[in-house]
Amino acid sequence: MQRLLITLFFLVLTLVTFPYFIQSQGPEEIGDNTITWHSFEWLPSDEFGGLSNPRAIMFFSPNIEGVGALKGFQISLEIRGNFIYESAFNLLLWRRPDLEKKILSLHAAGRTRARVLEDAEVAVDDNMLGYADFRVIERHAEPEDIEIGGFIGYDFFKSMNTILVIDHPASRFACLDKLPDKWEEKAHFAAMGSSLSFTGLRLRTNGRRLNLSFDGMPTPALVLYRNRDFRRMASDNSVADSLKYYLPQSHNHIMLEGKRPKQDIFFGPYKLKSHNVYLMPEREHRLGDDDGLISQAFFEDYILILDFKTNRLGIVPPSVANE
Repeated sequence: MQRLLITLFFLVLTLVTFPYFIQSQGPEEIGDNTITWHSFEWLPSDEFGGLSNPRAIMFFSPNIEGVGALKGFQISLEIRGNFIYESAFNLLLWRRPDLEKKILSLHAAGRTRARVLEDAEVAVDDNMLGYADFRVIERHAEPEDIEIGGFIGYDFFKSMNTILVIDHPASRFACLDKLPDKWEEKAHFAAMGSSLSFTGLRLRTNGRRLNLSFDGMPTPALVLYRNRDFRRMASDNSVADSLKYYLPQSHNHIMLEGKRPKQDIFFGPYKLKSHNVYLMPEREHRLGDDDGLISQAFFEDYILILDFKTNRLGIVPPSVANE
């Protein structure tokens, strides 16, 4: 019992002091550019494809309409829109009842309804990020052990016509008008389509080209569609965990068997992280015309650049940012 009480004490202490750690780090001068970094924390999850990932959720604490302490929000590169759980939404309304006038109610078939908080101001500390429409996730759809207040998707940053940079190793992000010249020189880019999800990337492995779609999910797995690519990338060592892959536009899933990788993957001159390889031969589940899916987890050694101004996706080594 004594050990349990000590554990509970430190848990409460963490929850009380945690918001003070998720703060802007202040401006940093890089050449002629001033970058204001905002810290986030990596939270673990096993919900993304069924594989445990300690760096799954980019968790930060923004102010919504000047109100903080709404739990934290997740930056989600795999979704387009913005969502807020009803529990956090009710707390926001309790703090700011005048926001009722910014709520749009949408009615669908039968008794189904949807609520949207329109043009909500999103800021970190005293730094204004932009405005977002938040769709409310009703209480009955909330997870039992909810740790976050909602999600901020990539369309939020796209609507600001900004350059979102995510420094994975340092657990921080920034919104820029222009990249530093050093970054432009050292970064490797690929064209980014109208949707960030499944943007095609040309990669290289063992001297051969591999065209993969970028998946914003943090699943630590490479999914390939063709047997010949799978045989080229996978070793003979099977992995114990199968990959639970949720089918697009469906609540159903299939289980994929995987193996350890035997080839390194390069994006331009930069070697990516190595994760297990899974084969999805079902043609009806193939997404796009590329050879497979490569997730955000492969880019965790780099600063990820999502340039919504010129529609580019790129990476640059953190050492360049620290020069």
